[in-house]
Amino acid sequence: MAQNKIAFPFLETDMTKMMRGLAAPQFDMQTWMETGRKNFQAFTNAQQLAIEAWQTYAQRQTQMLSQMIQDNTAIAQALVNEGTPEAKVIKQTDVLKKNYEKTLANLKELNEILSKSGSEAADVINKRITATLNEVKSTLEKNEAKKA
Repeated sequence: MAQNKIAFPFLETDMTKMMRGLAAPQFDMQTWMETGRKNFQAFTNAQQLAIEAWQTYAQRQTQMLSQMIQDNTAIAQALVNEGTPEAKVIKQTDVLKKNYEKTLANLKELNEILSKSGSEAADVINKRITATLNEVKSTLEKNEAKKA
């Protein structure tokens, strides 16, 4: 029975000789540690912005809810004391419209709080990514200059 041999040309090649011409870039460990520290700080700052925004959001939402309860209590008392059923329906319709408009304005305000925070956090991260890429490029350029 004949033995099937599969040819693997790379097995017969001395890979160390092939790899000699390829040099791994030399990195300044201090520079990379500093870049890592700056990256960590940027992500920490972005996270802090997000946490502060959520706190502001929660506080504002609580204020809005408290105000809504106070307004509705006053409105309910006013509606009970008014005269005819028709007058009460007219008053309720006006109150409903005002509450609806106020709710929309409140939702818009809450949305703006989170939107602004997201933009600020993204700006921090984007600036850091750009700086990191510039630092990598600068380090590699320095290595090329040393080789020349």
